[in-house]
Amino acid sequence: MSREVEDLNRRLLRARDAMDRSYAEPLDVRAVAAVAH
Repeated sequence: MSREVEDLNRRLLRARDAMDRSYAEPLDVRAVAAVAH
């Protein structure tokens, strides 16, 4: 797996974790995007 793919996977996992932590709240797309970038 290339470094770029690993970095992308980490960013996606961080975004998913952020959504999971606040599942009872309305989804804040901007906050999730900030975590992913």
